[in-house]
Amino acid sequence: MIGGLAVLVFAARAAQALEPESLQCAGHLVVLGEPTQAVFQECGAPSTSSHHAANYRGRRGTVDTWTYRRSGSFDRVLTFQDGYLSWIAIPGAP
Repeated sequence: MIGGLAVLVFAARAAQALEPESLQCAGHLVVLGEPTQAVFQECGAPSTSSHHAANYRGRRGTVDTWTYRRSGSFDRVLTFQDGYLSWIAIPGAP
């Protein structure tokens, strides 16, 4: 039973590691809450991007999704809500 618990704890920590709260760009650390312009200045233009209006938390706003493809590393998908970085994900991560 203890072995199974250790596996679950390890899996949970591995999943957390695959949901980063920051991104390294050209030696600068980009963190959640940063405005789109600051991320653009630090990381440059994304490989792909999309912009759309959305309803969330009971109000209307904008959602931007930027994908950075990185050779030799995992891609990163950044989601901005109303112009601020709200989520960083690794595509295909559990």
